[in-house]
Amino acid sequence: MKHITFLLGLFALLMATVAAAQDTTITVKRAVVCTGVVDREPVGEASAFADSITSLHCFTELDGALGQVVHSWYHGDKMMFEKILNKGRDGRWRTWSQKNLIKEWTGVWRVDVKDIAGNVLKSVSFEYGK
Repeated sequence: MKHITFLLGLFALLMATVAAAQDTTITVKRAVVCTGVVDREPVGEASAFADSITSLHCFTELDGALGQVVHSWYHGDKMMFEKILNKGRDGRWRTWSQKNLIKEWTGVWRVDVKDIAGNVLKSVSFEYGK
């Protein structure tokens, strides 16, 4: 009987651990590249930007548990910048990173939104210099 009670207790602990792990999921609801953020909303959203623009933002709307996400900015396949962003509460959260650009960096870019373990949750691509 003690063995059954022990196994049931162990099973309950395992199930609670699995449920807690599921609650830490962060979902990307929206990710866009834009020229700015006003009142916690993106402005100037596009898929191509002129090389006269010297700074862009990646705006991300998240849902889920507290935690962190990473914005990794790539020019072609070369990572140019990475920023860790905190998700400060359960439920909806909006955050963004900013990357300064120079005219010599024209071409295709992407921003990968990753969880803290490095898994890509969403990617957004854009062209700079059009």
